[in-house]
Amino acid sequence: MRNRKLTFYTSCAILMGFIVSAGLMISCGGSATTGSMTVSTTGTVNTSITDPPPGSFTTEFDSVYVTITKVTANISADADPNGSGWQTLVDLTSNPKQIDLLNLESTTCLLTQLGTASLPAGKYQQIRLYLLANNASTPPANDSCGGAGYNCVVPSGGSAQPLLLSSEAQTGIKIPSSQITSGGLTVDAGQSVDLNINFVTARSLVYQGNGQWRLKPVLHAGEVETNNSGLSGTVVDSATSAPIAGATVSLEQPSDSNPNIDTVVESATTDANGNFSFCGSDLSSDDTYDVVVTAMTGGATPVTYNPTVTLGVKVGDALGNIPLIAEPLQVGTTTTTSTPANIVGQVTTTVNSDTNSATSGDETAATITLTALQDVGGGKMVTIPPFSNMPATLSFTTVAAPTVDNGMSATTCPAGTNCQNYQLVLPASNPSIGTFTAGQATAYSAPANNPALYWVLATSVLPTDTTSEDCTPSSIPSTFVTGAGDPLQGYQIGVDPAPLPDNTVGQNFDFVACTAGQ
Repeated sequence: MRNRKLTFYTSCAILMGFIVSAGLMISCGGSATTGSMTVSTTGTVNTSITDPPPGSFTTEFDSVYVTITKVTANISADADPNGSGWQTLVDLTSNPKQIDLLNLESTTCLLTQLGTASLPAGKYQQIRLYLLANNASTPPANDSCGGAGYNCVVPSGGSAQPLLLSSEAQTGIKIPSSQITSGGLTVDAGQSVDLNINFVTARSLVYQGNGQWRLKPVLHAGEVETNNSGLSGTVVDSATSAPIAGATVSLEQPSDSNPNIDTVVESATTDANGNFSFCGSDLSSDDTYDVVVTAMTGGATPVTYNPTVTLGVKVGDALGNIPLIAEPLQVGTTTTTSTPANIVGQVTTTVNSDTNSATSGDETAATITLTALQDVGGGKMVTIPPFSNMPATLSFTTVAAPTVDNGMSATTCPAGTNCQNYQLVLPASNPSIGTFTAGQATAYSAPANNPALYWVLATSVLPTDTTSEDCTPSSIPSTFVTGAGDPLQGYQIGVDPAPLPDNTVGQNFDFVACTAGQ
């Protein structure tokens, strides 16, 4: 994103002093007149939408449909959705537009256009995208949800299921300044700017149990510029140099809550030739990213690869070849085909803050997100996307039911709790690590010998409140200790004897003091 040297913050009131002193005549309709010269006070915004390539997430669904009614923007980062100062970027209320986020015009950098509008000049620090309510009386043209509301998911090989909304139809999906490139969209008077909204579908769906999914939106926005070259590379097998198709590539940065933990900000998959690219419009040219690559090939005998991490990459960098090392499984003196690692267990939630053995009636539902992490040195951990479920994190909602099943065998919930089973399928090795240097091939370290060591971070929010954490503790563990010295949160894969067979370890998470009745 280019850094503009001059930014205008304008309104009729702010301009009055300048207008009077300059002898200008102005109306609030978008231009000022002095003599025979007309000076524009508005700019044009062209709004489009994309979805980053969602990795292994596409094996879960054929389609994810959302129906857009409106997009608005406000100069104030703290403006209330029902307050003043909102400008309309896109108005589709009379003809809502339904789009399939998994099948947009392109999985690279082509854009689906939403609309064009004239806005007063200024820097807009908040954007809101509104969706059509599932029970709305005005359906979109060419509705593809087939009676499952107007926002829906289509499981692979299945029929459409409603996508549950929280407040997206009433107050819109907020895109704060922290998720807008350069902290806001700058509209210059008399100029045109192209705004792209990036809908990160793979991180926006939460499993609620019983085949239901809720929208927990993750959106980013930024100006599109053709001279921003993005970030690209090629993933190859380290032994054969053959390209690896379908590898998951994650761009990561330190999280706001813990600067020592990298979280995924963008995700892509490699094409048939092992290539990947990220659009420059979705990234900040001032930031650096850590690139994490994982892969598991298909077929009757899958082959998993070690994670490869490239540190310190910037927009415009071409990473060249990123090598992945196939994981052999050593059984005695025999080397066999690699096997992915599994971390499995159950999450429980309860309102009882005095004891983990809650009594009947104390259960409450919460949305749980599990993130698998590995140590890359210097006190830093990176997120390792699992091969199943979500590509970066596993999210679901605990349910109160006699039995629950989330891809594993059904298990009874402990008395007085909501619960959900989980499974994280991961590479069974430690990462290979390198630091990017422009103009040179990156030198990657060999992965540390087994056992592979993971940490799993579990965080919770109530399903009706997707912004605040409402259990105690809000995350488990609350503090990380890197290295092997913390057995409650570090999980060793492939140790002898293994806690569970087939490269599997088990760990449960118990959240207490959750807020009930929401």
